[in-house]
Amino acid sequence: GETSEVKAIANPTNEAYGSDYLPCHIDLPYYTQPPSAYFFLCIKNECEGGESMWVDTFAILEQLRQDRPDYFKLLCDIDVTFRAYSPGLNNAHVMGSYPTVELTKSGDLFRVRDLFFTRDNYRMVRHLDTDTREKWWEAYNYFRKQIDNPDNHFTKKLDAREMVIIDNWRVMHGRHPFNTEGENAGKERLMEAAYGDWNHLQSRILHQKK
Repeated sequence: GETSEVKAIANPTNEAYGSDYLPCHIDLPYYTQPPSAYFFLCIKNECEGGESMWVDTFAILEQLRQDRPDYFKLLCDIDVTFRAYSPGLNNAHVMGSYPTVELTKSGDLFRVRDLFFTRDNYRMVRHLDTDTREKWWEAYNYFRKQIDNPDNHFTKKLDAREMVIIDNWRVMHGRHPFNTEGENAGKERLMEAAYGDWNHLQSRILHQKK
């Protein structure tokens, strides 16, 4: 598939194209099936700051299942709405409603969805019962506190030509802020990104083993 450049631009409509702190998230949660594999290639990383960070949501959720099964059930049962609108970038306007946590039929963790700047906060929780809505936000904030805890992050400043491939259904990714002013003027943080599907990767690996 096609690749896209991820770099700071003026007045971005998508926070990924800024230079501020970018909390850990899953990409494209509003899709019926978000891409399962995310390729992230570092072209340049010259600015001060800009470290990448990743967090294993499954580890956090398994602990949540033990500590607060009531919160875990709410995150699995209640649909929430994500919406993305990018005027001027690609004029895309997409939305979808799904639970934050999806399980297999046997109860194993299958997929997680969360992207803070595409949360449709006004209509986030698709439930008219006020008590259920309040309990969902309580459960979500508890979960989100663990996601945002630096102790749960793996952090690294990528070097040029380094590439990371992550499971976009499980591993959230984010970015520390970086400086493009003063001594960093003219320097650049440029990444090349692409999406794929694990089935295609498995097919290529199996083909090479023949």
